[in-house]
Amino acid sequence: GVLRLYRHKVNSKCRIVIRNGIGKVQFNVGVSKGMEFEKVIKQSKKGPATYVKFFAIEDASKGMEVFMLQVKPDCLDKLHEKLEGMVK
Repeated sequence: GVLRLYRHKVNSKCRIVIRNGIGKVQFNVGVSKGMEFEKVIKQSKKGPATYVKFFAIEDASKGMEVFMLQVKPDCLDKLHEKLEGMVK
């Protein structure tokens, strides 16, 4: 799906939202101060698979979970830099 990074205009809270092709929300997580984002590169037969790994709470009843967002190799550094900028 399409990944978007949002920052609220008034309170500056940040969110990561992924929507499917028709616009339905598939993933919605708040980004809080102190979150850590890690670049992960795994080698496969088709070439490198790149991910951004982080801990977040999507569902309050489940608590903290690990998420890995798969991105294109050429977009990995740009996304990681944007996410790190949102945490500060």
